[in-house]
Amino acid sequence: VSFGHTSLIQYSNYVLLRMKSASEISGADSIMVRYEIFNAKFPRFSKREIDFYDLKSYKFNKMTSKFYKL
Repeated sequence: VSFGHTSLIQYSNYVLLRMKSASEISGADSIMVRYEIFNAKFPRFSKREIDFYDLKSYKFNKMTSKFYKL
């Protein structure tokens, strides 16, 4: 388990506790959490003629975690 994963789960737990104390969540004793991480590979600087804002020039990877009960 990585430091980033642990941090995301801890922050999610913190947000859950804050929402419970603010009564934004009522009747729920736990929730399920899943996060997604997107990685974009941009065109190289040497290819300046490529439009950097054209998303077709990018390569995207997505990593999705499993569900975690908080």
